[in-house]
Amino acid sequence: MFNRELEAHFETEEASSTEKRRRLLLNYGTPAEALIYANLFSPAFVEVNGSVILAENVRNAAEVFKARRAESQFSLEEYEASFNFVEVAYLFAPGELINDAIEVELAHIMADSWRAKLKLLYPNRTFRVSVFSASETGSVAGIEFYEVR
Repeated sequence: MFNRELEAHFETEEASSTEKRRRLLLNYGTPAEALIYANLFSPAFVEVNGSVILAENVRNAAEVFKARRAESQFSLEEYEASFNFVEVAYLFAPGELINDAIEVELAHIMADSWRAKLKLLYPNRTFRVSVFSASETGSVAGIEFYEVR
């Protein structure tokens, strides 16, 4: 039921996305849920051999990153991007399918947040944070980032 109401909010044209999200928060959100979702918008990053990676994207991320880097044929940027790629739908418990437009909008909001946090943590470095639609990934909307050198 909630997902249908959520989709209805986004399908109507009478308000901006910001206003729609504000109404949804006021009608359905709780502080406990905000804590659950905080990691989507402010993930932990770790630096490994000069590369910034998502700390929680892979179990033992730093060790896995180092071990796989040695055998990777990718450039450093390609390797970072592949390691820092997240498919949005798979961050949630399985359940009702969500609307593609909502998934992409969430991915863009997450990407904006990641850009801001990366800029704050690493002010002298440049990162490219990209969003991909389901048609581009062949699966679901995704986000990736890597450092531009």
